[in-house]
Order: sequence, then structure tokens, then C-alpha cells
Amino acid sequence: LLARASLDRGAVAEGISAARRAAEMDSTLVPGLADFVRGAMERAPDGDPRLKAILAELYARQGDRTSAEEIFGLLVRTRAMDDAALVSLSAEIMKHCGVFLTGVLAALEISLSGGHGTDAYPLVLALYREKPEEHGELASSIGELAGDREERWRSIAEIMERLAAENELSVPLRMLRATAHYFAGGVERAIFEFDQILMLDESLKYRVIEIYKRGLARFDANATLHLALYHLFLEEELHGEAAHHLCRTLELDPSQVRDVVARFGKLAEREPGNPAIWAEMLKTAIAMNRTSLAREVLARAIAALPPEKAAALHIYGARISAADGKWDDALRCIALALTSDQPDVA
Repeated sequence: LLARASLDRGAVAEGISAARRAAEMDSTLVPGLADFVRGAMERAPDGDPRLKAILAELYARQGDRTSAEEIFGLLVRTRAMDDAALVSLSAEIMKHCGVFLTGVLAALEISLSGGHGTDAYPLVLALYREKPEEHGELASSIGELAGDREERWRSIAEIMERLAAENELSVPLRMLRATAHYFAGGVERAIFEFDQILMLDESLKYRVIEIYKRGLARFDANATLHLALYHLFLEEELHGEAAHHLCRTLELDPSQVRDVVARFGKLAEREPGNPAIWAEMLKTAIAMNRTSLAREVLARAIAALPPEKAAALHIYGARISAADGKWDDALRCIALALTSDQPDVA
């Protein structure tokens, strides 16, 4: 009666409070309370969002998740309530209807948009524990919510750390945690975590490569990332790509020259007939002013390749000779390079 009287005279806050107390005391009153709220909404042409929220809650108390979700979705789209209120409403709906993926994701997106994504952690935790069959979709959907926004990835990384502190993470959530650390800027930590995952499931290798490549423009100056990509491409026998990332590692960390040159020698032995592999080290050696290394690599390349494949690499010989002041040799190398039908290799 108090709820109805309050709503009839426009005391919305008082009416909502009374309706909630009545529903908690006697669940058989919920359908009637919902009728009172609908009536109040009809008398409020502007559609007070507080009335919509309590109606969604009452629907949830009746087990009508569809109607509750419909109203919740409308409130989210119109941003008619503040973020904290929307997250609270989502939790209330799930309290009565059970946790569900779309509700958790909606609450998380609201929290992320407001810059306080960890507010949704209790809902993520509940879904993780109650719906293990949805871990894969949960992880991929959270990744889509983050997109390329570093601040969102930082919040997601914090959520994943809290989740890992209380639970043994499943593989999809371990992948999400590593991905979050990566895009939040914790490259070395992410690489370690991805390595641990790949020890358990090598089938995820291509997914890890794609994640690394997505962040490569941003983290191109990270030698650890290039070394990780070198290992992954080497394992997949993509030797040209492996050579590129190995040589980039050397450019970024010249202190590794001995190790990188040794690795390159073994890599070239795997596919000596691929001029792209030799070209990668030649470009790096010349860019780093290591002409003796460039001269040695060029000699090995010419010895390993048939003349028609080696021809394009002579452009590097021209650069080496020019650096030594041997202009006649440089011109001869240019002439040889021009006979190549693969000028793009150099």
C-alpha cells in the first residue's frame, strides 16, 4: 500500500524503496508491485529511469529474465543512469535470474567505459565459477570489449590477476590474462605467460603469433618480443620471418651479436637457398655499420645460392664496397644486381 500510495503521488524514490522492501518480505506481492510501477510509468511521460530499473528488478524476481534484460539493455543504450547504478542493477537481475554472459559483459563494458572496470569483478568471478563451459566465449568477448585501448587492458589485467589469486585459471582465461598484460605494456611478463601456456597447448601458437603481431607497431623497439617471434616462426619453419625478427633483435640489442650471429648461421643452414634470409642479415649488418659481418654474410650467400638467385644480393656488395671506398667494385656489384629478376629481395 505504501508503495502504491507513494507512486500515485509522484514520490518515486519513496515508492521504489517501499516496493523493494515489500518484494523482499513477500514474493507473492511482486506481480502486483510490477503493475503499480507500470502504472506510474504511464503517468510519467518522460520515463523516469528509476521506475524502469525497479521494474527490471521486479521482473527478475519473477524469473522473467527476458523482460528484465530488455529494460536493462534500454537503460544501457540511453545511458539514463550512472555507471554504478547500472552495474548494481545488472548484479540484482543476475542475483534472481542467475548469472549470464550478456549481463556480465554489459556490466563490464559500462565499468570499462567509466574508467573503473574492476567494479564488475564480482560478476566476472561468479560467471567464471558457475559457467565453466562459457570460459572461451567470456575471454574472447572481453578481448573484443578492450579492442586497442590500453587503459581497458590495464583494468582487464587487474581483473584477471584477482581472478587468478582465487582460482586456477582455465586456458582461455590464462590467454586473456597474458593478452591483457601484453596490450597493457607488460611485454616481457606477457611473453613469459604465453610461453607457459604454449608448453601445455602448442595448438595456440598461431593465436599467440597473431597477438604479438597486433602489438608489433607499438612494441617494435622491444628486443624480447622480436626474439620471441623469431622462436615461434623458427618452430613453424617460416625461416624468412624468423630471420627478420632475429636480425631486428640484433639491431635493438647489439650486445647479443655473438648469440644472434650463431643463431643466424644455424637458421641459414636450414634453408640456404632462400635469398630473403641472407638479405635480412645483410640489411642489418650494413645498417649497424658492421661491414666485416656484412662481407662475411654476402660471401656465404653467394656460395650457397645459384647465380640467378644471388644476383639481387650484390646490391649489398655495392654498399660494402662503397663504404670501403672501392668504387669500381661497387659499380660491378650494381651491374650484377641489375641482372636479377628478383630486385625486391634486396
